[in-house]
Amino acid sequence: MIAVRKRFYGRDDLCERAHAWVRAVNLDTLALLEEVVELSAAGVGKTDAAALRNGIRMLRDREQGKRNEFLLQGLRLKLELGRIPAARSNDFRSERIAIQTGSPSCGGRAGDWSAGRLADRPGDG
Repeated sequence: MIAVRKRFYGRDDLCERAHAWVRAVNLDTLALLEEVVELSAAGVGKTDAAALRNGIRMLRDREQGKRNEFLLQGLRLKLELGRIPAARSNDFRSERIAIQTGSPSCGGRAGDWSAGRLADRPGDG
């Protein structure tokens, strides 16, 4: 959705906020993974199972809270991205026409670029 909006309307504030949200989610995921690795590397579970359970519970609670926060933000962005503003001039129409006329056809009609019409010439390799 971000790419489509950016293509037709440029990189506006909404696109910037959506990109910032994606970066924040990714950075939070990396931070959580680092915490899991640190908890595992500390070897707490070898000596104190209750401390390990407590550490895991804290990580789980933090992850659930952040996930809910990110989901709410993401849903709001998705709703905003779903509202397509009025097109500037004929952006959508011109793109559709360019795609239709710019593609070679594979049928037996005019403009056929299929392999049957190609000829091998000496020196082409």
